[in-house]
Amino acid sequence: MSLTGLPLITLALLATGAAIAGTLLLWYRSGRWRILTRTAGVLLAEVLVVLSVGLIVNRVDAFYPSWQALTGDTGTAVVTATQKAGRLDRTVHRPGAAALTWHAEGGPAWRLAGPPTVVLPTGYAAHTSASYPAVLDLVDPGPDRTAAVRAAKSTSTITVVAVPTTATSVSALSSLSGQLCRDARATAVGWAIVATPRQAGLAERVVAALPGRFSSLVLVGRAAVHVPPGIEVAIVNTATAARHGSTDTRLGAGVTVLASTVASLWHTAAGWAAGQTSLPLAAPKLLPSSVRTGRA
Repeated sequence: MSLTGLPLITLALLATGAAIAGTLLLWYRSGRWRILTRTAGVLLAEVLVVLSVGLIVNRVDAFYPSWQALTGDTGTAVVTATQKAGRLDRTVHRPGAAALTWHAEGGPAWRLAGPPTVVLPTGYAAHTSASYPAVLDLVDPGPDRTAAVRAAKSTSTITVVAVPTTATSVSALSSLSGQLCRDARATAVGWAIVATPRQAGLAERVVAALPGRFSSLVLVGRAAVHVPPGIEVAIVNTATAARHGSTDTRLGAGVTVLASTVASLWHTAAGWAAGQTSLPLAAPKLLPSSVRTGRA
């Protein structure tokens, strides 16, 4: 008989009614045992009333879902939540970093120069229960795009390399970030955004439009930046330009200036951006896993 089932509650209510009826029936009887029977009857009726009410409340709120729970054995266990796989998971089977052309739902509405490239980190295919922080690269067409894809393969983040056009809007890129969380195992917050000086204005507006999504911004090349408080900002430039930029007040306070060779600009930017994101996250632990008990 289940602790939260109706049969037990019905039995308790019937026993309560019987105790009350028996107490009333014997109230003026039992002779010299009258005081004892009255006291015992009242106490028994009170106990059964409390028990009946307790069983009803327990059925509603499931404080003790089973008889085992009364002894402290709740049957709880730490379980690992299943990380939902995205559409891109089905196309990746090799353990190394993978660069994929992303044909996302609603992609044409982003008004990009072409479908973006998604670079999945080494270990993405093997660690199917982990989610990864993301980096959005807004690049110019040509060598920048190629260099950005190559640099992304050395990081532990999911990187989206996109080439915006004059028709690309902030709202379009806002939906891009949401779609990535559905198509890949990307975390929802703590992202970084990397942009060329030409795309700096668009990158700033995207960061401002999605509070909490992005925590850092990197510009590959010198440009003045204006981003919300709490956003880490870096500018990657050649050594000579970096030395000049470190004293350029137009860059704004709190901007990190990073020196690099011409060939390593995107590697430096990708490494710094990845360092500002969170570590890959294992699937969350869920506690408790409730004992499944049927109710009559």
